[in-house]
Amino acid sequence: MDVPAPSARNEVFLRLPLVSARVGLKKSAIYARVAEGTFPSAVKIGRRAVAWQATAIDTWMQAAVVRSIHRGDVSQPETRL
Repeated sequence: MDVPAPSARNEVFLRLPLVSARVGLKKSAIYARVAEGTFPSAVKIGRRAVAWQATAIDTWMQAAVVRSIHRGDVSQPETRL
């Protein structure tokens, strides 16, 4: 029996309502971005069920923040000494 890597053992799957709430996009926008290749693909977890890996969603969110900051869309937080 193969033992999964440590990170895979702690992986959490998120169904669409949670993904939508977490990233602030509706179902149609999520699937459009998946088709464009700009959003993580879902993993088939059952015959009629898919889910997203929480780590993939978190990574996408962090990358979105970085892209936004580099474009100047979001101000960077002030650092106080």
